[in-house]
Amino acid sequence: MSSRYYELYRETTVGMCLQNTLDELVASHQISTDLAERVLLQFDKSINTILSTHLKNRITIKAPLRTYQCCDEVYTFLLEDVVMTSEGEKITSDCLKVVTCKKLKQ
Repeated sequence: MSSRYYELYRETTVGMCLQNTLDELVASHQISTDLAERVLLQFDKSINTILSTHLKNRITIKAPLRTYQCCDEVYTFLLEDVVMTSEGEKITSDCLKVVTCKKLKQ
């Protein structure tokens, strides 16, 4: 089964916790591997939909670009000496990795 959604958010804290929990349930024979995969596909769909429709905050990022990479329409930017501004609040960081993807048709 091919997913129409990016799996990027599986690497977030929530995504990794979900995967660990599903792995435990499969290992203890409480759910099937097929069900675990369907749950992960629904997670991909839901998180992509929620973030694209409900997230309205804007962040301004100012930083020198250290490296840039593009592979299969997934763009990765590594920034250094980062200053992020959102709603008047400034956040600084030594480095920031930004991953962007082409919007998939649903």
